[in-house]
This record gives sequence, C-alpha cells and structure tokens, in this order.
Amino acid sequence: TALGTKEGPHIKILRDAGFEIVIPPAGVNLYDNDNLIPVVKDCVAVVTGSEPWPDKVLSACPKLRVLSRTGVGFDAIDLASADRHRVVVATTPG
Repeated sequence: TALGTKEGPHIKILRDAGFEIVIPPAGVNLYDNDNLIPVVKDCVAVVTGSEPWPDKVLSACPKLRVLSRTGVGFDAIDLASADRHRVVVATTPG
C-alpha cells in the first residue's frame, strides 16, 4: 500500500491488519508518471490522491488490485485501463 503521509490513524489500522506501508520519499513529484511508477509498481493496493493514473502507470503495476482515491471523483484515473487490468477503483468517503 502506498500512502503520501506518515501520520494518521490509518497507518496503524493498515499495519495492524498486516499491510506493509510504502511511503513515497519526501519531495517526489508523484504527478510525474516516471516518479510515481517506481513507488507503486509492486503494490497490491494504493490509497491515492489526485495524481494521474493513466494506462502507462496501471500497466507498470501488475500486482495492483485496488486503487482507492482519497476524496471524490475518478477523473485522474483511466477507468477503462483499470478495468482491463482488473483493478478495483473506489473512493474513501469519510
């Protein structure tokens, strides 16, 4: 699971559930696909912000099964590509 923050109760909840947490290095521009791919390429699930998820990124993540967007909307995610790669896309309301 990749997350953009080291703080918050979600980190403990996910770790307690047995997930390994991957925190992107500070200062990395995740809006650049070439920076995002090395961070998420081996993840099974990602809690993402508004960074773009085009086919290039989804294709580079063969293990990815869940992409959960913080906030609302999926406009930064190529939903057709997610379907082809069998990646469930969701939001994290509340």
